[in-house]
Amino acid sequence: MSRRQCCVIGCHNGGRKLKRWRDETCTIHNRVHFSCECPEPFRLHPFPTELQKPEARKEWTRRVCRQDEKKRSKIWVPNDDSRICSIHFVDGEPTEANPWPTQHMNTPRLHSTTPKPRKKPTPRTPVETSSKKGRGKKSTTSDETTASGSSVPTAASLDHDYDIPPAETDDTCQSCNAKDAQIRRLKQMNTKLKLEAASLKLNRTQRQFSYDKLTDDTKVQFYTGLPNRQALDQLYSYMAPKLKKIRFWRGASALPTGVRRFAKSPKKFGPRTKLSAKDLLVMALMKLRLGLLNEDLADRFGVSNATCSRALTATLKFLASELKCLIFKPSEEVQRANLPRRFRTSKYKKVRHIIDCTEFFIETPKNLQAKAETWSNYKHHQTLKCLVSITPTGHFNFVSEAWGGRISDKQLTQDSGFLDILERDEVVMADRGFPIAEDVALHHARLLIPPGKRGSHQMTQAEVAKTKDIANLRIFVEQAIRRLKTFRILKYELPISLIPQIDDMITVCAALCNLQQPLVKY
Repeated sequence: MSRRQCCVIGCHNGGRKLKRWRDETCTIHNRVHFSCECPEPFRLHPFPTELQKPEARKEWTRRVCRQDEKKRSKIWVPNDDSRICSIHFVDGEPTEANPWPTQHMNTPRLHSTTPKPRKKPTPRTPVETSSKKGRGKKSTTSDETTASGSSVPTAASLDHDYDIPPAETDDTCQSCNAKDAQIRRLKQMNTKLKLEAASLKLNRTQRQFSYDKLTDDTKVQFYTGLPNRQALDQLYSYMAPKLKKIRFWRGASALPTGVRRFAKSPKKFGPRTKLSAKDLLVMALMKLRLGLLNEDLADRFGVSNATCSRALTATLKFLASELKCLIFKPSEEVQRANLPRRFRTSKYKKVRHIIDCTEFFIETPKNLQAKAETWSNYKHHQTLKCLVSITPTGHFNFVSEAWGGRISDKQLTQDSGFLDILERDEVVMADRGFPIAEDVALHHARLLIPPGKRGSHQMTQAEVAKTKDIANLRIFVEQAIRRLKTFRILKYELPISLIPQIDDMITVCAALCNLQQPLVKY
């Protein structure tokens, strides 16, 4: 960047000048220009390429009017570092209406060995005397020579040696002063206009949303899904030390040359960004809670769409790794101490898990195999399915990964890893669609599901009562899933681009649900 230089004769704009400007402190925002919103004084535009636009490259070269410094007879050819700055274009950049550099283009430099002609001296005041009088004056001067050889200056000789400037000199100085004053006024107007443009750009890119604007508990619950402001502050204080060092993924091109998988960790984590750690947290929570588009979030926080996308990708993965500890299975003593009144009977006091499967709509993929694996006959749509388990109080104690909507509930329960967390003498409550009694028995646990007809035309009175009791207790898992889908990112159709992040989204949403009040009152 520092070697790039504007090749117009007399223009000194280049990469070094631009770098010095970026390192200077802005007088408006009281920080370096690199991180403030002030526009750059100029931009360096490269020459059109020889392969794509040869005629435009020749026209640019012709308008520059340079000669080769080594061989003056040879035509000058631009190199890779040759640039033309934006002040030489009418629109500040090459456009369809004005594609050529036409502003402030100096004349070609003359490479000649002959010295430049000197300026002519100021004309002297004309003498009104005739030639005879001039000769007489000259003889008079010679006669007044002293004996020692030194001459005495006379009035005529003084007028001849020291000419008085003409009367037009005062007018010339006044015109120069007037031009200097006009130049100073134009410079002041230029500086004023630049400041106004910077302030307008600052107001245009000013953040419409920030962490500090969430002062009301209802606003916090609406935008983030957390119960109150205190919960938001505690969550930020817990994750702030690591959240400030988060690194954004910038693609394979950001890795050093020759490194394919891993890059050496830099001394300072993360790039220079306008988003603080608080804004990163609030942006990710708003993405999950409201399901906003990246362009909308970028406008709210005053950043570009690309920066918003990279920030969300890194922050969601970070939140999932930090908040998955909130989805845990409490000990038997803790569950017994906090068991709701409905579960304190002898039949249901050993219930530790209430399980069910839930599906999330996704955009239809183009791959035929993926389309077949994600088709759900129950929802008649492309979906992803996951298994969730809650405690009797309504908190999530297990959330599986997302699978294709075609998988059955039994197979998902067997492959999700839920059976590995079961302990001896535990009771798992489920619906009739979970024929997993044998799998649960292999882990020394018991499955509690509503009784089926078993070939009879009508259920007995005891079976009807048992079905009603289990349905009244199993309804809490439906309420927990409904609470999980209050995060609108999971409620509506998910784009294909967000499918790789679906597991992180479900984990974060379930962890945030566990921070809310219990579903079942004690």
